[in-house]
Amino acid sequence: MSMKRKILIILPVILILILIAVVYKHNMDYSKEILRAEVATDNNTHNSFIQIYSSGKTKKGASFSDSQSAQAVSVDPNVFRDETDSENKTTRISVKKKLLHQNKKLVADSTFVKIVNEVVNESHHLIGVLNLFKLDNDYYAFVKYNAGLSDDGTLYKYDRKLVKVCTIDSGKIIRLQKIGE
Repeated sequence: MSMKRKILIILPVILILILIAVVYKHNMDYSKEILRAEVATDNNTHNSFIQIYSSGKTKKGASFSDSQSAQAVSVDPNVFRDETDSENKTTRISVKKKLLHQNKKLVADSTFVKIVNEVVNESHHLIGVLNLFKLDNDYYAFVKYNAGLSDDGTLYKYDRKLVKVCTIDSGKIIRLQKIGE
């Protein structure tokens, strides 16, 4: 094989690798930290901290102070009921309203109730953990389903609808802190 032919083969490969590196670097540069979270193990024996980026990525972070952070308003998983339609083989989740309204912290903020209803409408599995947060005028919901072998949970931002922020592999978010605008 001639040298010219080798160059014609190698050059496009190098250009593609450079393009991939530039795109990756661009995405990393424009992904900024938006939140910090305290994550507890499911049995509450250990807490860790993560940084959450606008790209949806997370990485281990340092502890942070209570100022400017919000503790979770936890929704008792017993307020959720699953109803299975054996004919269509589908599961529908509903809320036991009477039990839900016993949580005074929750019903004191009508947006929290809207979030619970939105999470229920979007759910196809029984909810194991639902933690709600209010940071300034922004609302967040951490949802972990009681289904299958997966131990991951998802953090959503609520602004009339749920928008996924990130997914964490294990544990549950118990405290959030917003990073400057």
